Amino acid sequence: MQKVNIFFKGHKILLILIAWISSFILLTVFLSFDAIPFDIDLYIPILDTVVPKPLDVTLPLFSYAGIFGIAALSLNLEVGVTGISNFGKIGFFMIGCYATGLAFLFRYPIFIAIPIGMLVTGFFGYLLAIPTLKLREDYLAIVTIAVGETLRTVLRAETWIAWPQNRQTSGGVLGLTIENIFRSSITTDLVIGDIVILASHVADLMFLIVITVIFLLVYLFLEVLYNSPFGRVLKSIRDNELAAESLGKNIVSYRIKAFVLSSVLAGLAGGVWALYIVAFSPGGFPPYYTFFLWIVIIIGGLGNNRGVIFGSLFIWGIEYLARVLTSDIPTFVGQFTKYLNPISDLYRQIFSLIPFVGEFIASLDPISFFQSLIIINPPEYYPQFVFGILLILFLIYRPKGVFPERPIKTVADIALLEDSKEKNLSSEKDDNQ
Repeated sequence: MQKVNIFFKGHKILLILIAWISSFILLTVFLSFDAIPFDIDLYIPILDTVVPKPLDVTLPLFSYAGIFGIAALSLNLEVGVTGISNFGKIGFFMIGCYATGLAFLFRYPIFIAIPIGMLVTGFFGYLLAIPTLKLREDYLAIVTIAVGETLRTVLRAETWIAWPQNRQTSGGVLGLTIENIFRSSITTDLVIGDIVILASHVADLMFLIVITVIFLLVYLFLEVLYNSPFGRVLKSIRDNELAAESLGKNIVSYRIKAFVLSSVLAGLAGGVWALYIVAFSPGGFPPYYTFFLWIVIIIGGLGNNRGVIFGSLFIWGIEYLARVLTSDIPTFVGQFTKYLNPISDLYRQIFSLIPFVGEFIASLDPISFFQSLIIINPPEYYPQFVFGILLILFLIYRPKGVFPERPIKTVADIALLEDSKEKNLSSEKDDNQ
């Protein structure tokens, strides 16, 4: 039965890969058009910024989604499967990034540097798990936030990390800079007919393929894990710790194992991020990245890895495109709200007719308030505003996410279901006779 299950998961992986590649190709082709295929008078900033080089958008976008998707999968193992609230996830991501970067600077090849980052992150997760996983959920959340910020502060202000002969340090505020192995090894443009793909794009495409393979392997590993006895114990701990403990399960031991495994996967994501981003510093790991990961698994669906894929593309797509279009967003919003001015004027005219309080109500014009809100706040905060609204809406109207978790059917469950069907059929035959 396990072989059949893995074979079935392989079909799911193939479907996910097809959807991933199709999304990448369709978005790239769409951004290659010289104009939007419909007539509209609104200013579309995306035409002026990303259409000339569509791969400059799609390659980083899918790379971001893949790398942080691995981190979201690791968080889903803790939160969605085991019920461990970790609000310092970006700290473990940062440890993996720095450990891999330092190993790479000491001339270790990538197939050794990344496992070093994973082991260091897992070891740190083990040291943190022993004293903290016995705490209540609210205290555990506070501790993980504090630990993540402490790590970031130490790496930013370190003066005590000095390697032998002063070879390399963690870089302090300036961070680390490592070699881009893909771009340094690929220096020739790719020519396909009349299409010329720059060497930098070819290198980034090769890296995206590597990221996709790693993401799918992690996805497959976790899918098999969740359907194993170990994964079912983790879900039983999440649902009812007392019941799991009454069945003889060591709750703390299982939670520690899940926490360490999640830390190792976060270290893997951080290591891949180090090789992708090349230059990084403690300021590049803000605390709100952890909450982006939380939003990914909440919107996608807690306990369901398919939801992580959707949530990663959705959330990091908004975040990355907003970063690319930062200079154009205020212009676009201003042009859009210009068409709402007649509604604003009508609002003021109607409520100004009300005696006594009419002028006050008319002054509370929502359109003008929205315009002033856009002008006051920097454009880089717009995605966070959108994410906050989405999080509230999903928690109210769809708390289980776009892809809710499906209950696991074990061999015993399937046998019981088939047995009940046979009994129902036999009872129907007896009734007919």
